[in-house]
Amino acid sequence: MECSSSEILTLIEKLSTQSGQISEYECLVALLSNIKDGDLKVIARSCDIMQLFSSMDLNDGRFMEAALKLANTLFSAVSIVELVNLHQSELLQALHSERTVLMEFVLTKLKDSVHQVKSDVCCFPEAILHKVICLVAHEDLKVSKAAASFLSAISTGFLDGVERLFNPSTVLLINSTCVTSEQMLRIVEMAVDVAVRIPNKFKQIEASGILKPVPKGLADEDSLTNLNFIQIAKDIVLIPDGYKWLADSGTLNKLLVRLKEANEVPFDHLLLPGYLMFFGCLARQNPQYWLSDCEPSTRNGFLSSLVDASTNLEPAITLAALESIGHIAGRPEGRRVLQKLLTYSGSLHPILIKLGQFVKNSSSTVCVRALDSLAKLTQQVTHPVNVADTTEQAKIALEWAGYVGQLGESTELSTLSSQSQSAAKLLKRLTILATNPYSDIRLAALKAVCALSTQPWGARLLLDQPGCMEYLLNRNTEVGLQETPQLMQTKYEIVSNVLSTSETSKRYELSEFLVLLRPEQVACLRLYVKEGVWGVQHAQSTVAMEPG
Repeated sequence: MECSSSEILTLIEKLSTQSGQISEYECLVALLSNIKDGDLKVIARSCDIMQLFSSMDLNDGRFMEAALKLANTLFSAVSIVELVNLHQSELLQALHSERTVLMEFVLTKLKDSVHQVKSDVCCFPEAILHKVICLVAHEDLKVSKAAASFLSAISTGFLDGVERLFNPSTVLLINSTCVTSEQMLRIVEMAVDVAVRIPNKFKQIEASGILKPVPKGLADEDSLTNLNFIQIAKDIVLIPDGYKWLADSGTLNKLLVRLKEANEVPFDHLLLPGYLMFFGCLARQNPQYWLSDCEPSTRNGFLSSLVDASTNLEPAITLAALESIGHIAGRPEGRRVLQKLLTYSGSLHPILIKLGQFVKNSSSTVCVRALDSLAKLTQQVTHPVNVADTTEQAKIALEWAGYVGQLGESTELSTLSSQSQSAAKLLKRLTILATNPYSDIRLAALKAVCALSTQPWGARLLLDQPGCMEYLLNRNTEVGLQETPQLMQTKYEIVSNVLSTSETSKRYELSEFLVLLRPEQVACLRLYVKEGVWGVQHAQSTVAMEPG
Protein backbone atom coordinates (compact mmCIF):
# COMPACT_ATOMS: atom_id res chain seq x y z
CA MET A 1 0.00 0.00 0.00
CA GLU A 2 1.38 3.40 -0.99
CA CYS A 3 0.50 6.63 0.79
CA SER A 4 1.46 10.22 0.14
CA SER A 5 3.48 12.23 2.65
CA SER A 6 0.37 14.20 3.63
CA GLU A 7 -1.54 10.98 4.38
CA ILE A 8 1.30 9.68 6.53
CA LEU A 9 1.48 13.00 8.40
CA THR A 10 -2.27 12.81 8.99
CA LEU A 11 -1.84 9.32 10.46
CA ILE A 12 1.03 10.50 12.67
CA GLU A 13 -1.06 13.46 13.87
CA LYS A 14 -3.92 11.12 14.72
CA LEU A 15 -1.67 8.70 16.63
CA SER A 16 0.00 11.63 18.42
CA THR A 17 -3.27 12.88 19.91
CA GLN A 18 -4.75 9.53 20.86
CA SER A 19 -3.30 6.11 21.48
CA GLY A 20 -3.80 3.75 18.57
CA GLN A 21 -3.81 0.00 18.09
CA ILE A 22 -0.54 -1.86 17.66
CA SER A 23 -1.56 -2.67 14.08
CA GLU A 24 -1.72 1.07 13.29
CA TYR A 25 1.82 1.66 14.56
CA GLU A 26 3.11 -1.38 12.67
CA CYS A 27 1.39 -0.03 9.56
CA LEU A 28 3.09 3.34 10.11
CA VAL A 29 6.47 1.62 10.44
CA ALA A 30 5.88 -0.18 7.14
CA LEU A 31 4.81 3.03 5.39
CA LEU A 32 7.83 5.00 6.59
CA SER A 33 10.18 2.19 5.56
CA ASN A 34 8.96 2.28 1.97
CA ILE A 35 8.98 5.99 1.14
CA LYS A 36 11.74 7.99 -0.52
CA ASP A 37 14.48 9.55 1.61
CA GLY A 38 13.44 13.05 0.60
CA ASP A 39 9.83 12.46 1.67
CA LEU A 40 11.02 10.88 4.93
CA LYS A 41 13.05 13.99 5.77
CA VAL A 42 10.00 16.19 5.14
CA ILE A 43 7.88 14.04 7.46
CA ALA A 44 10.56 13.90 10.20
CA ARG A 45 10.89 17.70 10.13
CA SER A 46 7.14 18.29 10.10
CA CYS A 47 5.76 15.91 12.72
CA ASP A 48 5.89 16.04 16.51
CA ILE A 49 8.04 12.96 17.07
CA MET A 50 8.07 13.09 20.87
CA GLN A 51 4.31 13.54 21.04
CA LEU A 52 3.94 10.40 18.93
CA PHE A 53 6.00 8.40 21.42
CA SER A 54 4.17 9.94 24.38
CA SER A 55 0.88 8.46 23.18
CA MET A 56 2.30 4.93 23.02
CA ASP A 57 2.17 2.36 25.81
CA LEU A 58 5.92 1.80 26.03
CA ASN A 59 5.50 -0.65 28.91
CA ASP A 60 4.06 -3.09 26.37
CA GLY A 61 6.82 -4.99 24.58
CA ARG A 62 5.10 -4.83 21.18
CA PHE A 63 4.58 -1.07 21.41
CA MET A 64 8.18 -0.57 22.57
CA GLU A 65 9.45 -2.56 19.59
CA ALA A 66 7.33 -0.45 17.24
CA ALA A 67 8.57 2.74 18.95
CA LEU A 68 12.20 1.69 18.47
CA LYS A 69 11.60 1.03 14.77
CA LEU A 70 9.85 4.39 14.38
CA ALA A 71 12.66 6.18 16.20
CA ASN A 72 15.36 4.51 14.11
CA THR A 73 13.53 5.43 10.92
CA LEU A 74 12.59 9.03 11.80
CA PHE A 75 15.83 9.92 13.59
CA SER A 76 17.88 8.55 10.70
CA ALA A 77 16.22 11.06 8.37
CA VAL A 78 17.57 14.11 10.19
CA SER A 79 20.90 14.76 11.85
CA ILE A 80 21.07 14.94 15.63
CA VAL A 81 21.98 18.63 15.34
CA GLU A 82 18.81 19.29 13.38
CA LEU A 83 16.78 17.10 15.71
CA VAL A 84 17.73 18.91 18.91
CA ASN A 85 17.21 22.31 17.31
CA LEU A 86 13.92 21.61 15.52
CA HIS A 87 12.45 19.47 18.29
CA GLN A 88 14.07 20.94 21.39
CA SER A 89 10.73 21.74 23.02
CA GLU A 90 9.42 18.21 22.34
CA LEU A 91 12.61 16.66 23.71
CA LEU A 92 12.38 18.75 26.87
CA GLN A 93 8.72 17.84 27.18
CA ALA A 94 9.60 14.15 26.98
CA LEU A 95 12.38 14.58 29.55
CA HIS A 96 9.90 16.31 31.88
CA SER A 97 7.41 13.48 31.41
CA GLU A 98 6.12 11.45 34.33
CA ARG A 99 6.55 8.33 32.23
CA THR A 100 9.95 6.96 33.15
CA VAL A 101 9.93 4.52 30.24
CA LEU A 102 9.67 7.43 27.80
CA MET A 103 12.46 9.36 29.52
CA GLU A 104 14.76 6.34 29.49
CA PHE A 105 13.90 5.73 25.84
CA VAL A 106 14.71 9.31 24.77
CA LEU A 107 17.95 9.41 26.79
CA THR A 108 19.11 6.15 25.25
CA LYS A 109 18.38 7.37 21.72
CA LEU A 110 20.21 10.64 22.40
CA LYS A 111 23.24 8.79 23.73
CA ASP A 112 23.30 6.44 20.75
CA SER A 113 23.22 9.42 18.39
CA VAL A 114 26.30 11.13 19.88
CA HIS A 115 28.74 9.09 17.77
CA GLN A 116 26.86 10.15 14.62
CA VAL A 117 27.77 13.81 15.10
CA LYS A 118 30.55 14.76 12.69
CA SER A 119 31.48 17.95 14.53
CA ASP A 120 34.07 17.94 17.32
CA VAL A 121 32.03 20.55 19.19
CA CYS A 122 29.06 19.62 21.36
CA CYS A 123 25.82 20.50 19.55
CA PHE A 124 23.38 19.90 22.40
CA PRO A 125 21.63 23.02 23.74
CA GLU A 126 22.29 24.12 27.32
CA ALA A 127 18.66 23.54 28.28
CA ILE A 128 18.81 19.86 27.32
CA LEU A 129 22.15 19.30 29.06
CA HIS A 130 20.91 20.94 32.24
CA LYS A 131 17.75 18.86 32.22
CA VAL A 132 19.68 15.64 31.74
CA ILE A 133 22.02 16.61 34.59
CA CYS A 134 18.98 16.96 36.83
CA LEU A 135 17.80 13.52 35.73
CA VAL A 136 20.97 11.93 37.12
CA ALA A 137 19.36 12.55 40.50
CA HIS A 138 16.05 11.01 39.39
CA GLU A 139 14.49 8.54 41.82
CA ASP A 140 14.14 5.90 39.11
CA LEU A 141 17.53 4.20 38.83
CA LYS A 142 17.09 3.32 35.15
CA VAL A 143 16.46 6.96 34.24
CA SER A 144 19.40 8.04 36.41
CA LYS A 145 21.77 5.57 34.74
CA ALA A 146 20.54 6.50 31.25
CA ALA A 147 21.15 10.19 32.03
CA ALA A 148 24.63 9.52 33.42
CA SER A 149 25.47 7.37 30.40
CA PHE A 150 24.42 10.15 28.02
CA LEU A 151 26.49 12.76 29.88
CA SER A 152 29.53 10.47 29.85
CA ALA A 153 29.10 10.10 26.09
CA ILE A 154 28.96 13.91 25.75
CA SER A 155 32.13 14.34 27.81
CA THR A 156 34.13 11.81 25.85
CA GLY A 157 32.59 12.41 22.43
CA PHE A 158 33.34 16.12 22.01
CA LEU A 159 36.47 18.21 22.47
CA ASP A 160 34.53 20.69 24.59
CA GLY A 161 32.42 18.02 26.32
CA VAL A 162 34.12 18.35 29.71
CA GLU A 163 33.95 22.15 29.54
CA ARG A 164 30.22 22.02 28.73
CA LEU A 165 29.41 19.76 31.66
CA PHE A 166 31.85 20.79 34.35
CA ASN A 167 31.66 24.59 34.37
CA PRO A 168 30.63 26.90 37.25
CA SER A 169 27.01 27.31 36.12
CA THR A 170 26.53 23.56 35.70
CA VAL A 171 28.12 22.74 39.05
CA LEU A 172 25.91 25.38 40.68
CA LEU A 173 22.87 23.70 39.11
CA ILE A 174 24.05 20.30 40.34
CA ASN A 175 24.55 21.54 43.89
CA SER A 176 21.05 23.01 43.95
CA THR A 177 19.46 19.92 42.38
CA CYS A 178 21.24 17.12 44.22
CA VAL A 179 20.27 17.56 47.84
CA THR A 180 20.70 14.00 49.15
CA SER A 181 23.94 12.04 49.55
CA GLU A 182 22.64 9.36 47.17
CA GLN A 183 21.96 11.91 44.44
CA MET A 184 25.38 13.48 44.89
CA LEU A 185 26.94 10.03 44.79
CA ARG A 186 25.45 9.42 41.34
CA ILE A 187 26.82 12.73 40.04
CA VAL A 188 30.28 11.96 41.41
CA GLU A 189 30.19 8.47 39.87
CA MET A 190 29.41 10.04 36.50
CA ALA A 191 32.25 12.57 36.85
CA VAL A 192 34.77 9.91 37.88
CA ASP A 193 33.66 7.69 34.99
CA VAL A 194 34.51 10.56 32.63
CA ALA A 195 37.86 11.13 34.36
CA VAL A 196 38.79 7.46 34.00
CA ARG A 197 37.99 7.63 30.28
CA ILE A 198 39.91 10.91 29.83
CA PRO A 199 42.65 10.91 32.53
CA ASN A 200 44.22 14.14 31.28
CA LYS A 201 40.97 15.96 32.13
CA PHE A 202 41.02 14.97 35.81
CA LYS A 203 42.51 18.26 37.05
CA GLN A 204 39.89 20.23 35.15
CA ILE A 205 37.07 18.09 36.53
CA GLU A 206 38.44 18.34 40.07
CA ALA A 207 38.89 22.12 39.75
CA SER A 208 35.17 22.47 38.98
CA GLY A 209 34.38 21.36 42.52
CA ILE A 210 32.27 18.42 41.40
CA LEU A 211 34.49 15.99 43.35
CA LYS A 212 34.28 17.84 46.68
CA PRO A 213 31.93 15.20 48.16
CA VAL A 214 34.62 12.50 47.74
CA PRO A 215 36.84 13.38 50.76
CA LYS A 216 33.70 13.95 52.84
CA GLY A 217 32.23 10.62 51.77
CA LEU A 218 35.47 8.80 52.56
CA ALA A 219 35.36 10.27 56.07
CA ASP A 220 31.65 9.60 56.59
CA GLU A 221 30.77 7.59 59.69
CA ASP A 222 27.91 5.85 57.89
CA SER A 223 29.28 2.47 56.73
CA LEU A 224 27.22 2.26 53.54
CA THR A 225 28.06 5.81 52.42
CA ASN A 226 31.71 5.22 53.25
CA LEU A 227 31.89 2.02 51.22
CA ASN A 228 30.16 3.65 48.24
CA PHE A 229 32.80 6.37 48.14
CA ILE A 230 35.57 3.79 48.67
CA GLN A 231 34.32 2.14 45.48
CA ILE A 232 34.60 5.48 43.66
CA ALA A 233 38.05 6.13 45.10
CA LYS A 234 39.26 2.80 43.65
CA ASP A 235 38.71 4.31 40.20
CA ILE A 236 40.24 7.66 41.12
CA VAL A 237 43.57 6.13 42.20
CA LEU A 238 43.92 4.54 38.76
CA ILE A 239 44.41 8.07 37.42
CA PRO A 240 47.89 9.45 38.24
CA ASP A 241 46.52 12.93 38.99
CA GLY A 242 43.71 11.36 41.01
CA TYR A 243 46.15 9.35 43.10
CA LYS A 244 48.18 12.50 43.75
CA TRP A 245 45.04 14.48 44.62
CA LEU A 246 43.97 12.00 47.29
CA ALA A 247 47.51 11.74 48.64
CA ASP A 248 48.17 15.50 48.75
CA SER A 249 44.83 16.19 50.44
CA GLY A 250 45.72 13.82 53.28
CA THR A 251 42.80 11.56 52.40
CA LEU A 252 44.93 8.43 52.02
CA ASN A 253 46.51 8.89 55.44
CA LYS A 254 43.07 9.32 56.99
CA LEU A 255 41.88 6.16 55.28
CA LEU A 256 44.92 4.34 56.61
CA VAL A 257 43.85 5.31 60.12
CA ARG A 258 40.33 4.06 59.41
CA LEU A 259 41.79 0.80 58.10
CA LYS A 260 43.61 0.30 61.40
CA GLU A 261 40.37 0.95 63.26
CA ALA A 262 38.26 -1.28 61.00
CA ASN A 263 38.78 -4.34 63.23
CA GLU A 264 37.41 -2.42 66.19
CA VAL A 265 34.07 -1.31 64.71
CA PRO A 266 30.90 -3.43 64.98
CA PHE A 267 30.56 -3.82 61.21
CA ASP A 268 34.18 -4.70 60.40
CA HIS A 269 33.05 -7.62 58.22
CA LEU A 270 31.31 -5.03 56.02
CA LEU A 271 33.96 -2.30 56.01
CA LEU A 272 37.21 -4.26 56.02
CA PRO A 273 36.82 -6.11 52.67
CA GLY A 274 36.19 -2.82 50.86
CA TYR A 275 39.19 -1.17 52.51
CA LEU A 276 41.47 -4.12 51.77
CA MET A 277 40.53 -4.03 48.09
CA PHE A 278 40.98 -0.25 47.95
CA PHE A 279 44.48 -0.41 49.40
CA GLY A 280 45.16 -3.31 47.05
CA CYS A 281 44.49 -0.87 44.21
CA LEU A 282 46.98 1.55 45.76
CA ALA A 283 49.57 -1.18 46.24
CA ARG A 284 49.15 -2.29 42.63
CA GLN A 285 50.23 1.23 41.61
CA ASN A 286 53.11 1.44 44.10
CA PRO A 287 53.77 -1.98 45.72
CA GLN A 288 57.16 -1.10 47.16
CA TYR A 289 55.67 1.74 49.22
CA TRP A 290 52.42 0.16 50.43
CA LEU A 291 53.87 -3.29 51.17
CA SER A 292 57.24 -2.31 52.59
CA ASP A 293 57.77 -3.63 56.11
CA CYS A 294 60.50 -1.04 56.61
CA GLU A 295 57.97 1.81 56.85
CA PRO A 296 56.16 1.69 60.20
CA SER A 297 53.25 3.79 58.91
CA THR A 298 52.53 1.36 56.09
CA ARG A 299 53.59 -1.84 57.91
CA ASN A 300 51.19 -1.08 60.75
CA GLY A 301 48.47 -0.18 58.28
CA PHE A 302 47.79 -2.09 55.10
CA LEU A 303 50.37 -4.85 55.41
CA SER A 304 49.47 -5.64 59.02
CA SER A 305 45.79 -5.73 58.04
CA LEU A 306 46.60 -8.32 55.37
CA VAL A 307 48.56 -10.33 57.94
CA ASP A 308 45.66 -10.19 60.40
CA ALA A 309 43.19 -11.15 57.67
CA SER A 310 45.14 -14.34 56.93
CA THR A 311 44.19 -15.73 60.35
CA ASN A 312 40.75 -14.12 60.62
CA LEU A 313 37.98 -16.59 61.44
CA GLU A 314 35.61 -14.82 59.04
CA PRO A 315 36.19 -16.29 55.53
CA ALA A 316 34.94 -13.09 53.88
CA ILE A 317 37.82 -11.13 55.44
CA THR A 318 40.47 -13.64 54.36
CA LEU A 319 39.01 -13.86 50.86
CA ALA A 320 39.04 -10.05 50.56
CA ALA A 321 42.73 -10.07 51.51
CA LEU A 322 43.41 -12.82 48.95
CA GLU A 323 41.59 -10.87 46.24
CA SER A 324 43.58 -7.76 47.16
CA ILE A 325 46.85 -9.71 46.94
CA GLY A 326 45.73 -11.22 43.63
CA HIS A 327 45.08 -7.72 42.30
CA ILE A 328 48.56 -6.59 43.32
CA ALA A 329 50.03 -9.71 41.69
CA GLY A 330 48.59 -8.57 38.37
CA ARG A 331 51.84 -6.72 37.66
CA PRO A 332 55.41 -8.12 37.65
CA GLU A 333 56.68 -5.50 40.12
CA GLY A 334 53.86 -6.41 42.49
CA ARG A 335 54.82 -10.09 42.31
CA ARG A 336 58.43 -9.34 43.15
CA VAL A 337 57.43 -7.48 46.31
CA LEU A 338 54.86 -10.12 47.25
CA GLN A 339 57.38 -12.95 46.78
CA LYS A 340 59.32 -11.85 49.87
CA LEU A 341 56.12 -11.63 51.91
CA LEU A 342 54.59 -14.92 50.73
CA THR A 343 57.71 -17.06 51.06
CA TYR A 344 57.85 -19.69 53.83
CA SER A 345 59.28 -17.25 56.38
CA GLY A 346 57.33 -14.24 55.08
CA SER A 347 54.69 -12.42 57.11
CA LEU A 348 51.96 -13.18 54.56
CA HIS A 349 52.77 -16.88 54.10
CA PRO A 350 49.82 -18.06 56.27
CA ILE A 351 47.39 -16.70 53.70
CA LEU A 352 48.66 -19.22 51.11
CA ILE A 353 48.04 -21.97 53.65
CA LYS A 354 44.52 -20.65 54.20
CA LEU A 355 43.98 -20.56 50.42
CA GLY A 356 44.98 -24.22 50.27
CA GLN A 357 42.44 -25.01 53.00
CA PHE A 358 39.70 -23.24 51.05
CA VAL A 359 40.56 -25.18 47.89
CA LYS A 360 40.57 -28.45 49.84
CA ASN A 361 37.32 -28.02 51.73
CA SER A 362 34.95 -25.04 51.84
CA SER A 363 31.46 -23.95 50.89
CA SER A 364 30.71 -23.43 47.21
CA THR A 365 30.75 -19.62 47.53
CA VAL A 366 34.08 -19.60 49.37
CA CYS A 367 35.55 -22.21 47.02
CA VAL A 368 34.68 -20.21 43.88
CA ARG A 369 36.27 -17.02 45.24
CA ALA A 370 39.32 -18.95 46.43
CA LEU A 371 39.78 -20.50 42.99
CA ASP A 372 39.48 -17.07 41.37
CA SER A 373 42.24 -15.79 43.67
CA LEU A 374 44.40 -18.80 42.86
CA ALA A 375 44.00 -18.06 39.15
CA LYS A 376 45.19 -14.49 39.64
CA LEU A 377 48.24 -15.63 41.60
CA THR A 378 49.35 -18.24 39.06
CA GLN A 379 48.38 -16.57 35.77
CA GLN A 380 51.28 -15.39 33.62
CA VAL A 381 50.81 -11.62 33.75
CA THR A 382 53.09 -10.58 30.89
CA HIS A 383 54.95 -12.10 28.00
CA PRO A 384 58.38 -10.46 28.35
CA VAL A 385 61.03 -11.12 25.75
CA ASN A 386 63.69 -11.20 28.42
CA VAL A 387 64.21 -14.86 29.37
CA ALA A 388 65.52 -13.96 32.82
CA ASP A 389 62.36 -11.99 33.67
CA THR A 390 60.12 -14.73 32.30
CA THR A 391 61.94 -17.36 34.33
CA GLU A 392 61.74 -15.25 37.48
CA GLN A 393 57.98 -14.75 37.11
CA ALA A 394 57.44 -18.46 36.43
CA LYS A 395 59.46 -19.44 39.51
CA ILE A 396 57.44 -17.08 41.71
CA ALA A 397 54.14 -18.53 40.49
CA LEU A 398 55.41 -22.10 40.96
CA GLU A 399 56.45 -21.39 44.54
CA TRP A 400 52.99 -20.01 45.35
CA ALA A 401 51.24 -22.92 43.64
CA GLY A 402 53.44 -25.32 45.60
CA TYR A 403 52.49 -23.87 48.97
CA VAL A 404 48.80 -23.75 48.06
CA GLY A 405 49.15 -27.36 46.89
CA GLN A 406 49.93 -28.46 50.44
CA LEU A 407 46.18 -27.92 50.98
CA GLY A 408 46.41 -26.53 54.48
CA GLU A 409 49.74 -28.03 55.57
CA SER A 410 52.87 -25.94 56.07
CA THR A 411 56.23 -27.38 55.06
CA GLU A 412 59.09 -25.45 53.51
CA LEU A 413 59.56 -26.10 49.80
CA SER A 414 63.11 -25.03 49.02
CA THR A 415 63.62 -26.64 45.61
CA LEU A 416 61.84 -26.44 42.27
CA SER A 417 61.36 -30.20 42.39
CA SER A 418 59.51 -30.12 45.73
CA GLN A 419 57.43 -27.17 44.55
CA SER A 420 56.49 -29.00 41.34
CA GLN A 421 55.46 -32.11 43.29
CA SER A 422 53.20 -30.03 45.53
CA ALA A 423 51.80 -28.09 42.55
CA ALA A 424 50.94 -31.47 40.98
CA LYS A 425 48.79 -32.24 44.04
CA LEU A 426 47.07 -28.90 43.56
CA LEU A 427 46.37 -29.71 39.92
CA LYS A 428 44.93 -33.08 40.92
CA ARG A 429 42.56 -31.32 43.32
CA LEU A 430 41.59 -28.84 40.60
CA THR A 431 40.81 -31.61 38.11
CA ILE A 432 38.50 -33.19 40.71
CA LEU A 433 36.74 -29.84 41.20
CA ALA A 434 36.55 -29.43 37.42
CA THR A 435 34.15 -32.37 37.31
CA ASN A 436 32.02 -31.06 40.19
CA PRO A 437 28.27 -31.18 39.51
CA TYR A 438 27.97 -27.52 40.51
CA SER A 439 28.73 -25.52 37.37
CA ASP A 440 30.08 -22.45 39.22
CA ILE A 441 32.73 -24.53 41.01
CA ARG A 442 33.43 -26.45 37.80
CA LEU A 443 34.00 -23.24 35.83
CA ALA A 444 36.15 -21.62 38.55
CA ALA A 445 38.32 -24.76 38.74
CA LEU A 446 38.80 -24.82 34.97
CA LYS A 447 39.76 -21.15 35.01
CA ALA A 448 42.36 -21.92 37.69
CA VAL A 449 43.70 -24.75 35.50
CA CYS A 450 43.72 -22.31 32.59
CA ALA A 451 45.91 -19.97 34.65
CA LEU A 452 48.33 -22.82 35.36
CA SER A 453 48.47 -23.66 31.65
CA THR A 454 50.01 -20.25 30.90
CA GLN A 455 53.09 -21.29 32.90
CA PRO A 456 55.73 -23.69 31.49
CA TRP A 457 55.68 -25.82 34.64
CA GLY A 458 51.87 -25.78 34.56
CA ALA A 459 51.68 -27.07 30.98
CA ARG A 460 54.17 -29.79 31.90
CA LEU A 461 52.08 -30.84 34.91
CA LEU A 462 48.93 -30.96 32.79
CA LEU A 463 50.60 -33.34 30.34
CA ASP A 464 51.95 -35.52 33.16
CA GLN A 465 48.64 -35.70 35.05
CA PRO A 466 46.98 -39.05 34.12
CA GLY A 467 43.72 -38.55 32.25
CA CYS A 468 43.88 -34.75 32.42
CA MET A 469 44.49 -34.01 28.74
CA GLU A 470 42.01 -36.71 27.71
CA TYR A 471 39.35 -34.93 29.75
CA LEU A 472 40.24 -31.53 28.27
CA LEU A 473 40.15 -32.87 24.71
CA ASN A 474 36.75 -34.51 25.23
CA ARG A 475 34.11 -32.05 24.03
CA ASN A 476 31.22 -34.16 25.38
CA THR A 477 31.88 -33.84 29.12
CA GLU A 478 30.24 -30.40 29.44
CA VAL A 479 27.26 -30.93 27.14
CA GLY A 480 23.95 -30.14 28.84
CA LEU A 481 25.43 -28.22 31.77
CA GLN A 482 24.24 -24.75 32.75
CA GLU A 483 27.53 -23.01 31.88
CA THR A 484 28.33 -25.13 28.81
CA PRO A 485 29.55 -22.28 26.51
CA GLN A 486 31.92 -20.87 29.15
CA LEU A 487 33.15 -24.31 30.17
CA MET A 488 33.85 -25.26 26.56
CA GLN A 489 35.61 -21.95 25.90
CA THR A 490 37.81 -22.36 28.98
CA LYS A 491 38.79 -25.92 28.06
CA TYR A 492 39.67 -24.69 24.57
CA GLU A 493 41.86 -21.93 26.04
CA ILE A 494 43.67 -24.46 28.25
CA VAL A 495 44.52 -26.68 25.28
CA SER A 496 45.62 -23.62 23.25
CA ASN A 497 47.83 -22.50 26.15
CA VAL A 498 49.45 -25.93 26.50
CA LEU A 499 50.27 -25.92 22.78
CA SER A 500 51.68 -22.38 22.72
CA THR A 501 53.54 -22.84 26.03
CA SER A 502 55.18 -26.03 24.76
CA GLU A 503 56.46 -24.13 21.73
CA THR A 504 58.02 -21.35 23.83
CA SER A 505 59.34 -23.54 26.68
CA LYS A 506 62.57 -24.25 24.79
CA ARG A 507 63.87 -20.86 25.87
CA TYR A 508 64.05 -22.01 29.51
CA GLU A 509 67.21 -23.60 30.85
CA LEU A 510 65.42 -25.29 33.77
CA SER A 511 64.31 -28.88 33.18
CA GLU A 512 61.17 -28.32 35.29
CA PHE A 513 60.04 -25.73 32.75
CA LEU A 514 60.69 -27.79 29.62
CA VAL A 515 57.54 -29.08 27.91
CA LEU A 516 58.27 -31.95 25.53
CA LEU A 517 55.58 -33.22 23.16
CA ARG A 518 55.75 -36.11 20.74
CA PRO A 519 54.88 -35.27 17.09
CA GLU A 520 51.54 -37.09 17.34
CA GLN A 521 50.67 -35.09 20.49
CA VAL A 522 51.45 -31.83 18.74
CA ALA A 523 49.31 -32.87 15.78
CA CYS A 524 46.43 -33.80 18.10
CA LEU A 525 46.54 -30.45 19.94
CA ARG A 526 46.83 -28.47 16.72
CA LEU A 527 43.83 -30.26 15.24
CA TYR A 528 41.80 -29.54 18.38
CA VAL A 529 42.69 -25.84 18.22
CA LYS A 530 42.00 -25.70 14.48
CA GLU A 531 38.54 -27.22 14.89
CA GLY A 532 37.56 -24.53 17.39
CA VAL A 533 35.64 -24.55 20.65
CA TRP A 534 32.83 -26.81 19.47
CA GLY A 535 34.78 -28.97 17.05
CA VAL A 536 33.59 -30.06 13.63
CA GLN A 537 29.81 -30.22 13.60
CA HIS A 538 28.65 -32.94 11.22
CA ALA A 539 25.36 -32.28 9.45
CA GLN A 540 22.59 -34.73 10.26
CA SER A 541 19.75 -35.48 7.91
CA THR A 542 16.23 -35.70 9.28
CA VAL A 543 13.26 -37.56 7.82
CA ALA A 544 9.76 -36.21 8.26
CA MET A 545 7.33 -38.90 9.30
CA GLU A 546 3.61 -38.65 8.76
CA PRO A 547 1.51 -39.58 11.80
CA GLY A 548 -0.31 -42.88 11.68
